[in-house]
Amino acid sequence: MESDQMGEEKEIISKELLEILACPFCKSDIRLEGEELVSECGLRYKIEDGIPHMLTPICPDCKIETEMTKENDEFEFVCKKCGKKLYDRRRTG
Repeated sequence: MESDQMGEEKEIISKELLEILACPFCKSDIRLEGEELVSECGLRYKIEDGIPHMLTPICPDCKIETEMTKENDEFEFVCKKCGKKLYDRRRTG
């Protein structure tokens, strides 16, 4: 949880929204870890102002959005900063 200007804790994302979210790639449930959303396949997504950004996952090391490509019927995500590769483990074909 974050603290607002009055020092009171506020939710990073609403519990109701968290309950209905699913990973757009593996379709698994999403859990909140710190200030990030994490899927069962290990992909991580950022949250800004209570809004999940789930089009592309973030690099677990650099905390920046990755670039997505599709190769051999799998999605691949590459960090623009460190070059780390993340994969969607489900087959698309």
